Amino acid sequence: MSETDQAGSTTPETMLRQAQTLLERRDPQAAEAVSRSLLATSPTLAAAWNVLGRALNNLGRLAEAEQALSTAVELAPDLADAWLNLAHVKRARAHYAEAEHACQQAMAQPPGSAQQTCRAQRMLASLHLLQGRPAEAGALLRLMLDTNPDDPAVLRDYADALRGQQRLAEARDTYADYLRLVPEDLDALAALGIVRHGLDEHEAAAGDFRRVLERAPDHTVARQGLIWTLEIQRDFDGVLDQLQPLLTDSPPAWAVVTAARMLRRLDRLDQARAMLEGFDTAVCGAEDRATVHATLGEVFDACGQYEAAFAQFSRANACLPNRFDAEGFRGTVERLAVFFTTERLATLPGSGVRSDAPVFIVGMPRSGTSLVEQILASHPGVEAGGERTDIYRLPRQLSGGEPAARWPECLLGIDEERLTQIASAYLQAAPGHDRSPARITDKLPANYLNLGLIQMLLPGARVIYCRRDPMDTGLSCFQQNFRSEGMDFARDLGHIGLQQQACLRLMEHWQRQLALPIHVVDYERLVEDPDKQVRALVDFIGLPWDDACLDFHRRDRLIRTASYEQVRQPIYASSVGRWRRYEPWLAPLAAALKAPWITQTGPADP
Repeated sequence: MSETDQAGSTTPETMLRQAQTLLERRDPQAAEAVSRSLLATSPTLAAAWNVLGRALNNLGRLAEAEQALSTAVELAPDLADAWLNLAHVKRARAHYAEAEHACQQAMAQPPGSAQQTCRAQRMLASLHLLQGRPAEAGALLRLMLDTNPDDPAVLRDYADALRGQQRLAEARDTYADYLRLVPEDLDALAALGIVRHGLDEHEAAAGDFRRVLERAPDHTVARQGLIWTLEIQRDFDGVLDQLQPLLTDSPPAWAVVTAARMLRRLDRLDQARAMLEGFDTAVCGAEDRATVHATLGEVFDACGQYEAAFAQFSRANACLPNRFDAEGFRGTVERLAVFFTTERLATLPGSGVRSDAPVFIVGMPRSGTSLVEQILASHPGVEAGGERTDIYRLPRQLSGGEPAARWPECLLGIDEERLTQIASAYLQAAPGHDRSPARITDKLPANYLNLGLIQMLLPGARVIYCRRDPMDTGLSCFQQNFRSEGMDFARDLGHIGLQQQACLRLMEHWQRQLALPIHVVDYERLVEDPDKQVRALVDFIGLPWDDACLDFHRRDRLIRTASYEQVRQPIYASSVGRWRRYEPWLAPLAAALKAPWITQTGPADP
């Protein structure tokens, strides 16, 4: 067939090639026009709908692109390229489950080119990452690298997957391999810096960030990474130097807050206060407003102006939604206490994992959990895991997304194989597991809710329960401007008191009912006699004494919680009794702590 029919008009094939050429020349607007003209005469031509979808995607008109590509796959379900393009658009629209389905449809079609197969696999891996499944992404990408170990694109994706799994040493090496092939990728170099930062390789991380900024001074990730690294290294003047280009005309809220924080640490309190009070919070979102008010509260606190400080902390908490369900939470605590008894646990299955490496550090936030982990992490036999959310998320996963209705009763249907699989995955994902440390800590405070489950999963684990004066703990929670999952309660003094009552009630229950060894650390005793208390800690986890545990503040380890500044100093007593400075405004906390616990009846005992 010639490129024109007998009347001299352009054929569909010619118009389709023309539209595709226009896309390759980066002229999606013209490609759209040609595609629409073609579809006016050939409305069932799936390839034309596919090209139109690509053009609309390139023009940023994602909803229209999705509609066009959906039409293409309806007309030609075996058109793998259209399925992949549809997956791309759905991913861009954050419809990840639908994107994954489209990607799997593409992979189910007869094998196409090696390039198309690789594209489909990379797409699927990226969707695993976006849906919080880095292990699945990593496994898929690892298989691809086994076939083609020097594929730069796959190496980059694999590095991202390793980073998502917190396999930082492997991620570092993979980013380095990729950058040897693609040295001009500044985003990857910045990512390498972030990974090195996470590995406490601060000098190397700073070097990576500086190399990025030399070539791209406006690279936000590198700038923020260098600022954070310098702050960890306590180079507060260096941080201010890095912030100067950002503190002109309309500075971002994070830059203003960071600069004010550095000024406070340099004891330049008047400048810090002026900077924060001069910032127009009306131009930023609720989270940034909360951070500005919380930081200003810290400045007033440092100035000894406690009433003004408390007002700022209150304003910070009022900026953010409080979704804490007090009655629902109280009911959950009761159900846990009713379900997890010595008698019940004796009838439930346990995992086949007998590792004695895990050490869970639990209690209320701001009760000394970070300090205890830093002390233990100074021991050469201990790997610090930080605040891992693996187990915290299990109640939702095991209950099929219905923890309010099915947790913990759903455990009656679980078997040893499933528990072993979960426990093994938890240990495999632990930081430093490849080095086989004697002990690995997990200091998510809220795991005090999950100790019954932890005994089923990891019967060889140890538990350290951190306690502190509840008034000091409550005030510190209220001041912290928490953003992490499950911390809404910290925005209300009454809710903080209820959470503390629940922690006390459950920990007393666990100490009576569980076989797990539980060691109690009172913050005030740790401050008063650190040598005795630290030695008891090390003895509890079953390791020989090491003097480094008393010099924990000298260890250059990244702390990702609100306590990171505290654990870089020797133990000090100034935090004991701080609440008395704020006593006139803490009546709701005191009342909640004294209120009787109202027992609620949960589901009938199975």
